[in-house]
Amino acid sequence: CYEEDGPHPELEQQHRFTPADVFNISIKIVEIQGTCKFNITWILNADASITYLKATKICEFYHGCIRCDYLEEFQKQTMSEHQKWQFSFVGFSVEENTNYFVDVYNLPPANINEDHSKIQKHLISPDCDDNSLKYCQNCIEKGSLWDPNITICNREFELEVNFTPSNFCSKYKIHICDSHECNNPILHVVPTTKGNNIRVSEKIRMNDQERKVIFKELIPYFPGCQNDCKRYSYYQTVCNEERISEPNATASIVNKLGIG
Repeated sequence: CYEEDGPHPELEQQHRFTPADVFNISIKIVEIQGTCKFNITWILNADASITYLKATKICEFYHGCIRCDYLEEFQKQTMSEHQKWQFSFVGFSVEENTNYFVDVYNLPPANINEDHSKIQKHLISPDCDDNSLKYCQNCIEKGSLWDPNITICNREFELEVNFTPSNFCSKYKIHICDSHECNNPILHVVPTTKGNNIRVSEKIRMNDQERKVIFKELIPYFPGCQNDCKRYSYYQTVCNEERISEPNATASIVNKLGIG
């Protein structure tokens, strides 16, 4: 198989006989050396026209076309008594949450003014939480294998949030609320360093008007997804005995920010 963009040379020729359509195609996602790709399998029709089949062309909207030539003329209509001829191609890199349109057709094609038939598959790739993508490098760098292991302790005048940072992310915010309705969302910026695998412990002090706040979620900002990264709300409550002094009524280091 090799790349063939643009019209194939068979279009310029008149063909007395042409092969039947592809019988069926199936597509699945495979991971090869950290890259997610499509494994495209097609099955040929079992009829006499298979002797005129020279190649099969596979096209994808974002990646162009691949042509797979058959090196010898088919001597039999099937591989065995009960199994049609079947071939596979692995290629075309896959991103998460993307629409893909794959066209597969046999060559030589129908002549001009005759029906040109093909099989088209439309599929939407899953997100990085899906097992077919989560182990691919582009998803790993967006946190697909990251477990922040969040623990919190909600004391009077202070909320302590602990988590394990990712090697691929250096920016985090903690989303907290002043009530379950979360009418006044609060975003607390966490200073951290990329590559730091030591637990981050962030103590958020409140003033006397905000004696309790509710942890909502941890928001990472991976370079590959920025403002659209997965957010993490699951946590465990772990409190160590520690006396917190009451802050001054005018002092507060919590910044209230609107969340767009």
